[in-house]
Amino acid sequence: MEILKFYGILGGDAVAEDYSNKKLHIVCAAMNGLTFYNVFADRAGLGPVADEMTKKVNQNNETGTFWPKAALSIIPLSVYNDRNDVGNREVMRKHIKDVFLAQNKYVKSPNLLFAFEARSDFDNDLAMEVLEEEAAQLDCPHTQAIYFIPG
Repeated sequence: MEILKFYGILGGDAVAEDYSNKKLHIVCAAMNGLTFYNVFADRAGLGPVADEMTKKVNQNNETGTFWPKAALSIIPLSVYNDRNDVGNREVMRKHIKDVFLAQNKYVKSPNLLFAFEARSDFDNDLAMEVLEEEAAQLDCPHTQAIYFIPG
């Protein structure tokens, strides 16, 4: 499946409506602050649950999803505490595959949006490379389109 560059307004009404109606599964890196992740966690009313999930995902180095509360998944940071997975293709592949597993098995939204932000503690370039590789061989009947926001 081809990955398309997202040209919409992330905070716009159409995105908010699709996200609220679970027609858009959003994937972000697990980081708190002024991030895409926190915007969508707040929109879903996740509150302290989002902070707990961020910590758990990063500590366990495992992808997490908020389904069924929200069509939102998070991928661990590449650098966290003593762990440095920058350049580790297999670890990133596992995280991307886990997102596709959640999409295929649980979320089943027609659209996926990978909203990665440029940061020194997330291997954005590798994430995009692996995403393209995995999307090319994706068998996900519920997914009509995969979008990305370049970091």
